[in-house]
Amino acid sequence: MLFRRIQIAAILSKNSYVLILDEPTNHLDVYTVEELVEALRDYQGTIILVSHDESFINDIQPNKVIDLL
Repeated sequence: MLFRRIQIAAILSKNSYVLILDEPTNHLDVYTVEELVEALRDYQGTIILVSHDESFINDIQPNKVIDLL
């Protein structure tokens, strides 16, 4: 789990304008998910996110959501 946290921190610390995240909350504890939500809310670029966790998606307050069935 520590390695996963380091990976997320490394991604968020880069000067990129697009984040592509596939199920980013898998295997994370509640504290780390909360930190991720805060970081993604503050992120100014585009986020392309795949997640089955509707609560997480709502928590990050996206401007646009596209549901794929």
